[in-house]
Amino acid sequence: MAFIESEVQGVDDPGDAGPPVTFMDRPIDVTVTADGLHVLVAADFSSSLAVFDLDPGTGALSFKESFKDGVTGVKGLGGASAVWTAHDNSTVYVLGRAEDAVARFSRDGSGQLTYQGRYVQANADFIGLDAPTALLGSAADDRLYVLGFGDSTMVTFTRDNQAGSPTAGALTFADFEQDDAGDVTDMAGPVALDLSPDGQWLLVAAGIDNAIEVFSTHLNDLIFENGFE
Repeated sequence: MAFIESEVQGVDDPGDAGPPVTFMDRPIDVTVTADGLHVLVAADFSSSLAVFDLDPGTGALSFKESFKDGVTGVKGLGGASAVWTAHDNSTVYVLGRAEDAVARFSRDGSGQLTYQGRYVQANADFIGLDAPTALLGSAADDRLYVLGFGDSTMVTFTRDNQAGSPTAGALTFADFEQDDAGDVTDMAGPVALDLSPDGQWLLVAAGIDNAIEVFSTHLNDLIFENGFE
């Protein structure tokens, strides 16, 4: 391992052609797009999404652009807490913890992002997602799973994964699981999640209960707890 460089809020890196980094106050989550061309950063304090070009040969970054909640029509990024990009590179989702929201951006072949709207609990787009903390999509890009820390939930959305569709990337509420509801226990304060490589098992880390939850996936288009303790 060898250090390459750093990109800092408000600083113009003389080593690349990009402008000074803007709207990256208190970055909290980072991901690399599936094509390896861009790095996306969710920034909590600036309620924003920052985008960097990634040089696949050297690993060097160059600031490209940023999107801030309330600027140029962008909404749903208040208290941005996590970011995920679809495996087909067509869509980026960002959680707005302070708005109980999921913001959606389309992504073209050059990596340019375009804001497409938000899904928000206040508009009844879904239920059970207070202060979302983490999100993850399925390998087939047909599901999006989101954790709500405030009400100890996991919300499942179905996702339009038809390439070229005018609604590609759109989300539809499917199901939610909540701590101490039904068979689910010990899921207070969920903070992180991951899928097994075969997509069969979804694991959730519950920060308050000091527990790991195991769910089976894709049963009747919903998620169900598998009874494992």
